[in-house]
Amino acid sequence: MVDAGSYVQGESGRKYRLLSPLSKRRSRVWIAEEADDGKRSYVVKEPSPLDSSQGWPLFKHEVQMQKKFSTSPLIRKMEDLIPETNESPPIIVLEAFEQILWEARNSRPLTIAQIRWIMKGVLLVLWTIHREGLVYSDLKMENILLNGFDNAAPGNIRAIVARLGDCGAISKPDGRRVSAITYRSPEVHFGRAWDSKTDIWSWGIVIGFQYCHLLEARVDFLSPGAYDSICKGTMEEMTKAVRDTIAEDFNVGLLPYYKDDETSRKLIAPGYTPKSEDDWLGERLLKKGVPEIEIAFLIEVLHPVPEERLGARGNH
Repeated sequence: MVDAGSYVQGESGRKYRLLSPLSKRRSRVWIAEEADDGKRSYVVKEPSPLDSSQGWPLFKHEVQMQKKFSTSPLIRKMEDLIPETNESPPIIVLEAFEQILWEARNSRPLTIAQIRWIMKGVLLVLWTIHREGLVYSDLKMENILLNGFDNAAPGNIRAIVARLGDCGAISKPDGRRVSAITYRSPEVHFGRAWDSKTDIWSWGIVIGFQYCHLLEARVDFLSPGAYDSICKGTMEEMTKAVRDTIAEDFNVGLLPYYKDDETSRKLIAPGYTPKSEDDWLGERLLKKGVPEIEIAFLIEVLHPVPEERLGARGNH
């Protein structure tokens, strides 16, 4: 366990002073500075509470993924590694970013040019991961890191740098559970096998339900974004609420890919009724003022059947 004001030393020989946790609750992620000059900030992470102290397998996986992508300019850098001691677990030292996309979205409506630029950056990161035969299983706004975003007013979009945090979420397809309920693809919600196209769905939920998070925020700034507002109750209740809403929004019960699969059929709520054309998601977004060209692209990205969904190489 570490506390504010603690000093730790990395394998590089550099010493770091822990300044403050990233959240008000007891945090395992901290802001730190180099102890010698204090001029550079870092993010340091202890293992997750879900990890096992018998070897720290989840922590080691994250370190492994950081090393695997260490030469890529598109992946957040691991700066150092702090070995385990009798007093504290191993700690990873990461490149610090100014804010996450969720904070930027809540500061003001983003311009369409900013949305496209940021999400193109995220797509390039996904492509880098996918070409290694891997997927990113926790794509959500909180894991999109930004530098160069002006909270006060739009500026030069090329000053904005977007990267993904938490390399521990990189895994083999159909492996670890996709974490964020509201960003899970239909194939995950309805028990089908999944691969890199589930990342594209999550990407679409961010940009599209940012065309419900980012774009919808432009026309309805106070809206929390589709599916976030229905996430209440226990984990099981939230999962069912989002799954049932996705089934209705995308007429999952009418698609052979799901209705002909025994596992999927059991997860489609009894009494399921498809949405009318006027109540379809695209129509609702259109009524909110989201541009038609953006909705047309969203339809291709958020196709409920993964084989029909645009792949990472097809999104420009």
